[in-house]
Amino acid sequence: MGVLEGFCLHREDFRDFMTIYNTGQSRDDDPLGKMTMYKLDRKFKGNIDESWGFPFEQTGFNFMPNKKPQKISLVRGRDEDLVKKLIEY
Repeated sequence: MGVLEGFCLHREDFRDFMTIYNTGQSRDDDPLGKMTMYKLDRKFKGNIDESWGFPFEQTGFNFMPNKKPQKISLVRGRDEDLVKKLIEY
């Protein structure tokens, strides 16, 4: 799943969502994680294998200066450049 980062959705919020989606548990540093888990009526595992963040500017199709599209890891600091991954395809 690829999402537009930066304007409405920031990377750490996206990482929080993907952690709950992929593991059924919230991250320890997610300020709304306990409430989210309380409100969910069941644990679930979805069909999204990878999450990609695209740092587009608010208007147009240019990336924000000094930003690259990345594969978002559930662990902060382990995100990978997506350009290299796309070239492999």
